[in-house]
Amino acid sequence: QYEPKIFNKPFRIYLNKRNQSLLCLAENLVFCDQKGLMIDTNVNDKNHFATVFKEKEINFSGHVISKKGYVQRELKDYLKADWEQIANHGANYIAFHIPEGSKLTLDNLNASFLEANAFFNKYLPEFQYQLFGTDSWIFDDQIAEYLPESNIAKFQQCVHLLPIKNGND
Repeated sequence: QYEPKIFNKPFRIYLNKRNQSLLCLAENLVFCDQKGLMIDTNVNDKNHFATVFKEKEINFSGHVISKKGYVQRELKDYLKADWEQIANHGANYIAFHIPEGSKLTLDNLNASFLEANAFFNKYLPEFQYQLFGTDSWIFDDQIAEYLPESNIAKFQQCVHLLPIKNGND
């Protein structure tokens, strides 16, 4: 199931122009705990940190979000010429939901995403989007620890997770 939405997350998403890899960076002042999970406010704890994002004429720097959805503490620099920004707060995206009882295989998921692309291009061509996304328990990385061969774990390996506030509970 799909619906057009606005990306209301404090992240910037870039596509590498050479190898098509994704780079996800946190915006300024995203508060994180010691593991790199988002929290509501900056608690007075030396293990917590707030992110920084800086953009200059030829480069930008920020806190990378790992493929598993953890904000990294280290600030990293990137050349603008190597990256194309494809999404940030306010961008269009397609939200998806996997209905209960659906057969969750990579082939079914890929076919469904292709069908969604065709549908939105035909019936909502004015809605320009660059990504699909969802907020769901299905992407809790602990599932892969307990069920490493499951279809859920295989699907998790194909996506780039982003943290959500208080997603550690």
